[in-house]
Amino acid sequence: MNKRKDALVSLLGTRRGFRKRGLGRGILLSALKLLKAEGMETAMLYVDADNLSGATRLYESVGFRRVNTQIAYIKEV
Repeated sequence: MNKRKDALVSLLGTRRGFRKRGLGRGILLSALKLLKAEGMETAMLYVDADNLSGATRLYESVGFRRVNTQIAYIKEV
């Protein structure tokens, strides 16, 4: 049986006033380097596809690729 070592990036963000300075990119690239050093084979993350902060562009620019899109529903009861 082949057991892959997958990592989940659960939270990454920068405050609005600090965006567009490369901070998120630096943090993400450092995290990916550490994950690789720990033997992880893949990293995945979730993002709001309608996110206006540029997060999807950042993730794609460092090599992440979209593998699926989810839709969530909510209803008050």
